[in-house]
Amino acid sequence: IKITLSGITACAEGFMLVQTSTGERRILEYHNTVRSQGIAMPIVRGMAHDVTERKRAEQAIHHSELQFRLVWENNADGLRLINGQGIVLMTNDAFCRMVGMQSKEIEGKPFSVIYDVGLQERVLAKHQERFASRTVIPHLEREFLLWNGKKIWLEAKNSFFEVAGQAPLLLSIFRDITEGKRADELLHRQSEALEETNRHLLGSKSIAEQQTELLRIQAEELIAAREVAIEASRLKSEFLANMSHEIRTPM
Repeated sequence: IKITLSGITACAEGFMLVQTSTGERRILEYHNTVRSQGIAMPIVRGMAHDVTERKRAEQAIHHSELQFRLVWENNADGLRLINGQGIVLMTNDAFCRMVGMQSKEIEGKPFSVIYDVGLQERVLAKHQERFASRTVIPHLEREFLLWNGKKIWLEAKNSFFEVAGQAPLLLSIFRDITEGKRADELLHRQSEALEETNRHLLGSKSIAEQQTELLRIQAEELIAAREVAIEASRLKSEFLANMSHEIRTPM
């Protein structure tokens, strides 16, 4: 309720909750004036109009804003809202933690401030070009070189946020996948090392098989030579026996 006095004229305005004959509650906005100058009895003039739907809409918008803020601030993924010039309008705590900066160091500034200083100008120009042509990559995984020299892998999902009568914005959702990428790299190195070990083992197996085959041939040759030597020894013994017999029994 707002009350103002001007001379001997009083005004009152505000909102009031009324109940209709059907039991429905409605919100009325009223404006009353009281005038007593030059008259015997004060005159009260009042106007009121139903603002129930407007108030409900305002309450719904306020509730939605609270829900949006709650989701935005407590999201585990990094969230960032920027315009076509690349100026950061909003970030959440998760995004700030990812890039190692505070929101006051990011919001209101070009989004490229999170990058290495040598990349900032090129990154910002590329964004402005893609934003204008609506060719922003909707999903990507990329290694980022940050302002402090740290490298992190981020998965990013981008989508345009457009409201009638307002300039379009770009909403980006980031997820830190650094540990996953490092695990993939380690797994890849281990896989390559395993393949190299297998190649060596296969090579060693081939050499071992060749040596085994050579030993088998040599063994067979030795056995054959032994059999030949035994046969030669038997023939020699028979020959000597026959010669001895001939000598003992001359014709």
